[in-house]
Amino acid sequence: MLGILFLKDCERTLLEVKLEDMTTVAWMKLNKKAITYIKMVVSDEILVFLKGLTTAFELWEKLKATYEITTPIN
Repeated sequence: MLGILFLKDCERTLLEVKLEDMTTVAWMKLNKKAITYIKMVVSDEILVFLKGLTTAFELWEKLKATYEITTPIN
């Protein structure tokens, strides 16, 4: 999924704050694109857990917290 966001130039939305070099309107548009790409690749069962989240950052953090496997090496 990160690869899709990178290819679509949306990976910047995974930062918690808007980049200073972007207007608010541009940031909002890019954020909406990223949210759409994320929602397109997850199953309906996962979408239920993403309901109510409003930024790509929030979606990404929720997915990481739920599905990323962490080990002492990570």
